[in-house]
Amino acid sequence: MKRKQQLCDFLKLVSIKIDSTISSVNGYIKSNAQLIIILIIGALAAYGFELFNFNLTIDEEVYAFSYGPNPGWIGQGRWGMYILNKIFLPYSSVPVVPLFLALAFHLFSILLILDGWEVKSTLDRALIGMINITFPTIAYAYTFSTFNYGIGFGFLCIGLSIYQFKKHRGWIKFLAVIPAAFAVGIYQGFILALLAVLLVDIISLGLNSKKLMAKDLLNIFVIVVGALLTYFIAQKLVIYLSRIDKSEYLLNYIHPGSLFGNLKYILNQIWSTIQNVYLGKKSIYSINIPMLGVLSITLLVGFVIGLIRSHISLVNKIMISFFLVVLIVLPFSIDFLSGGNVPIRVYVALPIVVSGFGMLGLGNNLKVYKFLVTIIACFCFLQFFVSTNHLFTSSYLSLQEDRLLAAQLIDKIQEEKASGVEAPKYLEIIGYINRPETELMPKIETFGSSFFEWDQGNIHRVLLFLQTVGYDDLSALPGERRAEFIPLGEVMPQWPDKGSVKVIGDTVLVKFSAYSSYQKRTICSNLQELSANSLDIDTCVIKMFVN
Repeated sequence: MKRKQQLCDFLKLVSIKIDSTISSVNGYIKSNAQLIIILIIGALAAYGFELFNFNLTIDEEVYAFSYGPNPGWIGQGRWGMYILNKIFLPYSSVPVVPLFLALAFHLFSILLILDGWEVKSTLDRALIGMINITFPTIAYAYTFSTFNYGIGFGFLCIGLSIYQFKKHRGWIKFLAVIPAAFAVGIYQGFILALLAVLLVDIISLGLNSKKLMAKDLLNIFVIVVGALLTYFIAQKLVIYLSRIDKSEYLLNYIHPGSLFGNLKYILNQIWSTIQNVYLGKKSIYSINIPMLGVLSITLLVGFVIGLIRSHISLVNKIMISFFLVVLIVLPFSIDFLSGGNVPIRVYVALPIVVSGFGMLGLGNNLKVYKFLVTIIACFCFLQFFVSTNHLFTSSYLSLQEDRLLAAQLIDKIQEEKASGVEAPKYLEIIGYINRPETELMPKIETFGSSFFEWDQGNIHRVLLFLQTVGYDDLSALPGERRAEFIPLGEVMPQWPDKGSVKVIGDTVLVKFSAYSSYQKRTICSNLQELSANSLDIDTCVIKMFVN
C-alpha cells in the first residue's frame, strides 16, 4: 500500500512538472510571439522558394538511392550528424522537411541566444534576429538537404549552450559544454560559432560594467576547451563502438603546413574575404549589397560611441576593442589552417558574428541612431532576400539544364546503341560541361554548378545523376581500361557535334571537352597501380596525353 502511494505521488509530481513545463513554454512563446512572426516572415522571404521546391544539390545524387544513416559522418568526425540522420531523417532527398527543420531549429536558437545576451528591446531583438536568420552565407550550407537540418540543430545547440551558461549559477552552468560538444559533432565549424556567441557576451559585459573580469574570460576558456574535450572523447568512443575507420575527408581542407610557407598569401586571402563578406560583394552574395557595407560602418560607429561613453578604464577599452577585432576575424580563422581557401558553407559562425556585431553596435545608443540603423537594416534585408533567392534560382535552373542535357544524351546513346551489334555495358566521359556564368545563373561553389561539371567530369556523379532521371543501363568503365580509349578520345568531336557520342564494343564514349586534369591524373593513377614499374603521375600525363 505504501509503495502504491509512493508511485502515485511520483506520478503526480511528474504530471505537475510536465504541466509546469508546458505552461512555461506556452508563456515563453506568447511573450515572443511578435518576434517569432517577424522571424518566420524573414525566413520565408529568404528561403520560401527553396523550401517548397525539390532541388538536387551536388552530393545529393550520392544519397538519393540510399536509406538510413550515413556511416561516413562518423568517419568524418560528425557523429552528431549521424545521430540526427538516424533519428530525424534517415532519408533526406525530399522537399520541405529538411530545410523546414533547419529553419525551425535556427529560429529557436535565435530566441535562446537573444535571452543569453540579455537583449531586452523589442526593436533590437527583431533587428538582431533578422540579421541572424536571413544572412545569405548560411544558404551555402542550407542548400544541402543531406545535412541542412543538422546545421539548424547545431545553431540550436549553440543557443542552448549560451542559455545554460547565462541562466544558471555554480557548476550547473558548465553543463553548457554538452550541447556545445554536440554542435561540434554535427559540424566542426560550430566551435567558432560557440566562441563567437561567448565573445559577444564578454564584450557586452565589458561595455556595461566597470571592468572585464578574469573569471569571465576563464569561463569562456573552460566552456570551449570542455566542449572540445567532450567532442573528442565522444568521437573516440563512437569510432570504437562502430568500428568505422577515420576518414581523410577533412584533410582535403586542412593544410597547417602551408601556414608559414604561404603566410602572406593566406593573409591576403583572408583580408579579401573579410572585405567581400562585410562590404556585401557580388563574389559572395551573387549580387552587390552596398547597404551591408553601410550597415557595417554604421554599427561600428555606434560601437565606438558606446565604448567612448562607457565608464571603464582605458586598458579595458583597448581590450574590448581587441576582442571586437577578434570577433570580426573569427569566422575566417579556419583559413589559416586551410591555406586561405575554404568553402563559404564552413563559415557557420558568420550569422552569429554579424548579428552579435549588430547587438554591440545598437547598444544603448539614442533612438535617432537606432531609427537610422533600422532603415539601413531593412534595405539590407531586402537585398538579403534577393541574394538568397538568386543563388537558389541559379541551382534550380542549372538542374533543369542538366535534366535537358541528360535527356539529349540518353537519346544519343540510344541511337548509337541501335546501330551497333554488341549491347554496351560501360560509359566513359571525356572532359566536362563548362557553362558560362550569366547574371541569371551565377556560379558560386555549388550554386549554378552542373553535375556534368563537378570534379571536372566525374563519371560516377554523372551516372548517379542519370539514375535520378530514370536511366541506369550503363556502369562506369573500369579504371584499368580507361587508358585504351585515350587516342580516340582526344580526336573525337565535342558535344553536341556529330560523333561526340560513340559506341566502341561494350563501351559508350561521350566527349564534352578535352580530358580534364582530374581525368588525366585519375587515369594515370590507375595505370600506376597496375604497373610494376611505378610511373610518376606527372610523367604519365605528359606521355599519355597530347593536349
